[in-house]
Amino acid sequence: HVKLIRYPVGGRPAWPVNYTCEALVAAANSGKASSPPLPLIEAAAHITKMAMGTEGSSDCMQALVEGPGGIPGDGPGPNSWGWQSCTENLHQFSARGVRNYSFSLADSAEKPCSRIFNGRAVLNTTRLTQLYGGFKLGDGLIANVSNIIWSNGALDPWSGGGFIAKSKDVISDYDERRGLYWIFLKKGAHHLDLRGPHPDDPEEVTDARNREEAIIYDWILEAATAT
Repeated sequence: HVKLIRYPVGGRPAWPVNYTCEALVAAANSGKASSPPLPLIEAAAHITKMAMGTEGSSDCMQALVEGPGGIPGDGPGPNSWGWQSCTENLHQFSARGVRNYSFSLADSAEKPCSRIFNGRAVLNTTRLTQLYGGFKLGDGLIANVSNIIWSNGALDPWSGGGFIAKSKDVISDYDERRGLYWIFLKKGAHHLDLRGPHPDDPEEVTDARNREEAIIYDWILEAATAT
């Protein structure tokens, strides 16, 4: 979660991964003589509550009901995201040349999906590709696709599976005739450009927001004046 939101937002530190590392190193150094290392445990608890938005509360954190993670689509869980994971988000296409891991489809998906949803969740690992075209969609190879902005941040752990143009500039590539744009943010993490402005935002993020707003405005204007 900390790696996803590696940017200034809300009351969290502006760059939470850096903050986390510094806090843990400082706590480890100050607690070397104690057993168990209480300063390190306390720092880990503080960071966990900061990441989950429960900082300042003395209550125990509730367990998440999401999937177990480590599985494409996050894996089965007893909520709406878990249902999507069991029916369409557990996909065969993923990052190109970035990830290298394996898991048991039967043990990690088929069996728990059947158990959680009483056999009603039908696993289909090709559904997203069937519906939208997989990487062909992000590569602009599907003829009837238009007016899409593909935005990714280099600091986002999910960007490995994103639709990223080769040049990786802020406005990296575009097909203006079809309204297809690829935006790559070197200091962006998970949907940073979709969040509201912050005084500590990187300049490239502000530029990308302005560009996206102009693109979408043109789409709306074109649709409103179409005959």
